[in-house]
Amino acid sequence: MQGEGLPKIISFIGWHNSGKTTLASEVAAECIAKGISVGVIKSTKESIAEITANSPADRRKDGLATTDTAHYCLTGADVLLAASDAIILQKRMVKPSLQELAKCYFADKDLVIGEGFKYEVGVDKIEIYCGGELLAGEVVGVCAVVMREELPPAVQRRLEGNGVRLFSVSDGSPQASAATIAQYLGKQFALY
Repeated sequence: MQGEGLPKIISFIGWHNSGKTTLASEVAAECIAKGISVGVIKSTKESIAEITANSPADRRKDGLATTDTAHYCLTGADVLLAASDAIILQKRMVKPSLQELAKCYFADKDLVIGEGFKYEVGVDKIEIYCGGELLAGEVVGVCAVVMREELPPAVQRRLEGNGVRLFSVSDGSPQASAATIAQYLGKQFALY
């Protein structure tokens, strides 16, 4: 499913508060511990101004931004922040695809972990399921489902029949699940 010249890409998808960030960051740490170079791209509905300038820490009592970065972000200008340990670029644009972002910023990585991007075509996805509506079957590219709550046996059989790998977190140990999922990704993408 991956495009040519791209690092391997997997996106963690699920409904709000399903545990995507927690599990994806634990899987990233497990992969890094195994010697796999990892980049992470997180999709968010928030604007960059909301992320960088609207936090209470960045506002004075009169509502004005308190940091230089926040001042620039509020102007609407494109901003490149070169900090001592990172570079952050704010550029107004149509949201690029996960594959475009991976190719542009993480071409040197073995694996790019995305969070969100559930409707991205051409990218494998791991769904975090914690009850309610299942995305697998509606969303293209789901290769695995992490069940924080058990699915009915008939649904599990249907998913497995369609080649979807199921992971159960019923033992309550997300770290063990992260290790198992990292191992699965290593095999799935021939990373080691």
